[in-house]
Amino acid sequence: MLLDFAMRLAIVLTVALPYAPAFADKTEPPPNTMAFTDESGRHFVPRGFVVVTEQGGTEDTTYTRDDYRRMRRSGANFQVVRLTLGPLGGWPGNDPQQAYMEKVEHLVELGKEMGFKTCFKLTVYYTAGFEWTALWKNAHNEQDFVVRAWETIWERFKDEDTVFGYDLLNEPHKGELPDYRSCERDHLVPLYRRLIDTLRTIDSQKFTLVQPLLREDEDRPGHYNPFVAFQTPIEREGVVYAPHTYEGKARSRAISAVQPHAV
Repeated sequence: MLLDFAMRLAIVLTVALPYAPAFADKTEPPPNTMAFTDESGRHFVPRGFVVVTEQGGTEDTTYTRDDYRRMRRSGANFQVVRLTLGPLGGWPGNDPQQAYMEKVEHLVELGKEMGFKTCFKLTVYYTAGFEWTALWKNAHNEQDFVVRAWETIWERFKDEDTVFGYDLLNEPHKGELPDYRSCERDHLVPLYRRLIDTLRTIDSQKFTLVQPLLREDEDRPGHYNPFVAFQTPIEREGVVYAPHTYEGKARSRAISAVQPHAV
């Protein structure tokens, strides 16, 4: 299944920041943005598709060269390979799977053949036993498993120039923690800093992408965006601010809920 993400994640792939600053709830690009460039120094605008590596065992996730040729003919120059914690051994009780790594390597090679850059995005889908609250509380060193999962990817692709960067944690939730701000300040951002610092001991060149907390569905009415804009700076270099937003009915309801209160 190929998902066109150009509209949904435009800000992800066009804004590179030295850290993630505080944003108003209605996000606008900050004044110190810089353009991505390719190997020849030309402005590079990533556009393409999310490529899944698993679908809960219910859908075929095998891609062929013909699939990639169709992507290229549609104007793609970029792919986001969607990783998940389980097969990387990124959560207690889940063992790393060599066949999964081989699949990931194959997708990068297919993209390379077509002239694509690759970004990896780490999700928690289909990961047995995963809970956001447990990740934040880290009572049993759950975060160590996440770091080691990323290290496996970073070590494998540190010398691969077509790998653009790493989206560290897809759509994080606060779980059962009491509020978004303390979760961001005390848990999410410290984990991002730890991941970025670990990456820099392995690879100093790749971008990192950071997503803010995603609001729970019941908290979205009255907010223009479904995410909680960062208030805590990441304070690291080479970071891309990568919030997710959604078009359609859910977004329209959120906007209509905001408008009566606008001043």
